Amino acid sequence: MGNADYQIVGRLPNPGNDALLVAQTLARLGFTIIGNGPQLNMSKAHFDQAVQDFGKAILGADTALFYYSGHGLQVDGTNWLVPVDANPNRQRDLNFQMVSTAFVLRQMELAETHLNILILDACRNNPFLSISGGATVGRADRMRVSREGTGGLARALGVGGLAPMQAPEGTLIAYATQPGNVALDGDGANSPYTAALVDAIQQPGLDVFRVFNRVGLAVKETTSGMQQPWLASSPISGRFFFNGSVPAPASVTSVTKAFGGSWSVFMECPASGAARGFTRRFMAQISNGVLHGSDGFPDQPSFLSIDGTLNTDGTTLIDVTGVTGDPAYTAGSPEQGMLYFSKVLAKFDGPQGSGKRLDVRPCTYTFTRL
Repeated sequence: MGNADYQIVGRLPNPGNDALLVAQTLARLGFTIIGNGPQLNMSKAHFDQAVQDFGKAILGADTALFYYSGHGLQVDGTNWLVPVDANPNRQRDLNFQMVSTAFVLRQMELAETHLNILILDACRNNPFLSISGGATVGRADRMRVSREGTGGLARALGVGGLAPMQAPEGTLIAYATQPGNVALDGDGANSPYTAALVDAIQQPGLDVFRVFNRVGLAVKETTSGMQQPWLASSPISGRFFFNGSVPAPASVTSVTKAFGGSWSVFMECPASGAARGFTRRFMAQISNGVLHGSDGFPDQPSFLSIDGTLNTDGTTLIDVTGVTGDPAYTAGSPEQGMLYFSKVLAKFDGPQGSGKRLDVRPCTYTFTRL
């Protein structure tokens, strides 16, 4: 779904292109596109009907994916997707003029699919410049509103971006940027997030978590760190590949024999600036030359995941995905619960391995085969 031609607020240049590109890419990868193509420039009535059609179509499906590009905003912790004809004057108008992300998630939950993916490239600039005396005009980086009464729309829309959501069972929620932050629409035909997403889901052999890790790293690099995608997930059983798992080449046989099995991972990060040093230990597996390990739950503070593919000489560049924990132990002291990405260059040799983080601070990794 892509909303660009807003009637009350400024037009967005890329959501139509984004939705079309995602729909075409997913169709090539074997997805059935509801409505036989992207749903564009949806009014509230059109949007409601499209979500209902989606909910009916995914009954009995293994995987359901909902992608939205356009304006989105939060009010008192609830995230709303903005139809092109929306023009709320009061907070009570939201249920009648916008679409709650909870409504979309509910359709997935009722369908009892094995895996649900909600992708929101919807954290662009807040679409409403001011709300005063029932009038809504313009758009700006942050909302400036009159404070009429208590608990009203003016107070609720004081910040841009979307609010963090709890992912239901078997669900992954991907944001174009961190909750509360604003994403970029981009200078090209597509937003930085959607361009990175389409590139990543077409790469064979990447499971769903490695796909979004790659998206996050690409967007962070493209935007010079101004935009950092964010992920929320409940525990998901099994593994999902957008473009299939890669058959192990002959060269992997030697890697499997040399390094396959269970490994203990010891991570040590020295003190850096105001951040305290710490250590942690967790388990990892190497199977068919692919390394994967994690510690904690994906949507909880202090979660850490490592993924890499070993070369025949035992070297690997590991993708690290994490969620910040106690700010006292985090370089730069970001608030708790923020998604981050980093790289570790490692080498395995027989029953041992070692690696070093390439950014932020020089954390070391020691691998011991069990």
